Amino acid sequence: QVSGGAALSVALSGKAGARLETGPPPEVVRGLTGGAPKAPPAAPPATVTAPATASTTQARPWTAADDAVIAGMIEAEKSRIVDTVREAQEAEVPQIVAVRRQSVAEEWEELKAVFGDPASASAAGIAAVEQKIAAWKQDVARPAARRATLMGSVSWNGRTQQLSGTMEVPGQAVPVSHPETVRAAEAWVAAARAQKPAAGSGAGSAGAGSGGSDWTSPTLGVMKWIKPGTFVMGSPAGEAGHQENETQHRVTLTKGFWLMEHEVTQGEWQAVTGSNPSKFTSCGSTCPVENVSWDDIKGYIQKVSARDGVAYRLPTEAEWEYAARGGQEYIYAGSNDLKSVAWYWDNREGNKTQPVCGKKRNGYDLCDMSGNMWEWVQDWYTPYLSDATDPVMTTLKYSPVIRGGGWYSNTVDPRVAYRKYISYATHDDNLGFRLARAP
Repeated sequence: QVSGGAALSVALSGKAGARLETGPPPEVVRGLTGGAPKAPPAAPPATVTAPATASTTQARPWTAADDAVIAGMIEAEKSRIVDTVREAQEAEVPQIVAVRRQSVAEEWEELKAVFGDPASASAAGIAAVEQKIAAWKQDVARPAARRATLMGSVSWNGRTQQLSGTMEVPGQAVPVSHPETVRAAEAWVAAARAQKPAAGSGAGSAGAGSGGSDWTSPTLGVMKWIKPGTFVMGSPAGEAGHQENETQHRVTLTKGFWLMEHEVTQGEWQAVTGSNPSKFTSCGSTCPVENVSWDDIKGYIQKVSARDGVAYRLPTEAEWEYAARGGQEYIYAGSNDLKSVAWYWDNREGNKTQPVCGKKRNGYDLCDMSGNMWEWVQDWYTPYLSDATDPVMTTLKYSPVIRGGGWYSNTVDPRVAYRKYISYATHDDNLGFRLARAP
C-alpha cells in the first residue's frame, strides 16, 4: 500500500527543433584552448508530476518484497517520463524532416553545379551522383537527445525514497524520403548514361583512382587510401585532458575513402580561386590556407571538384578521428610525444603556421592531424549516444565540428579524441581543412 503522495518531476533540457539559430554564439578558436564546448542555454523546464496516490494504513514490517515494489514504482515513473519526453521529441520531427529535405535539395544543386550538364558528365561524376542517390534513399533524421532530471520522492509502507539523478533519452531515428530530389538526380544519371553508355569504365575511371591504393589529385596532391574498419571513438575517462563529450563508443566505417595527406595549402587554394585569404601569406604556398569559414570551403569544394572531375568533400567527424588514429593507440596522431608530431603553443615558431608535413607522420602516413591547424569536418556537433555505423551528424542544433588543434593550442586540443564546435561563419588564422573523396 502507498502512504502519502508520490510525486516526480522531470526538467527537459535543450531546445526543441533543429534550427541553425539554436546554436551557441560564435566562438574564437584561439580563446578556446581547453575544455569541452558549452551547451546552448537550456529551454525553460517542462514539468511533469505523477498523480497523487491514496494514503495507506499503518506501516508493517519491511520485507524484500517491499524493495521490489518501491523499485517498480520508480521504474514506472521513469517509463512515464520517457513517454513524455518522446512526445516532445516527436513534435520536433516535422521541422527536422523539413530541414533535412532542404539540405539534401541544396546538396543536389551543388552537385549539379560541380558536374554540369549530363551530356558532358564524367564517369566519376555519374558514379558520385549514383552514390548520393543511394544514400538519400536510406536517409534518416533523429531528434536531439533530451536529458530528464529526476526530482521528488515515492513512498511505500512507511518509507520514502528520494529520487535524484538524470536520464538521457536519445531521439529515435525517423526515415526521411526525398522523392523530388531523387527523381531529379535519377533523371540526370539516366541522361548522362544515355550519352555515355560505357561510363564507369575506361581511362576516365582509372584516372580517378581505384579503392585500395593511394591516389594523386591533379590539384591537391597525394591522397592516402584509408581502408574501412571498426575502431573505438572517444577517449577513456583516465586519459589526460579527457572531456565529458568524448564518451567511448564503437564506430564502424563500411567504406574506404581517400584523405589528403596534408591540409589544403595556400598554393592549392589560390590555384583554384585566384585569391589567398590567409593572414600568414609570408609563410609561403606550402603553408596551410587559413582564415576560411565552413561556407567558404563549400564554394572551394565545388570549384576544385569541377576542375578535377571528381567529388571532393570534407571528411566526416568519424572518418577524421579514424584517420587521425592511424590504427595506433596514441593520444595524439602518431605518438604520445606531442612535440614530435605537432606544431602547437610550446614549439610554435614565429607565432604562425608552418609548412605542411614538417613533423612525424601517423600510422596512415598523414601529416599534421594533430596541431598546425584546426580542421573543419562535415558534421555538425551532436553528443555521442551509442555505437554507430557510418555516422554523419546533420542535426543543426549546434554548429560544425572542428578537430585536431592548431599552432595556438595547448596540449589538450591536439588529442585525436578532442572535439569542439564553432560557428560556420568563423574566420581565424588558426583554422583550416583537408579534403576527402569516396571511390
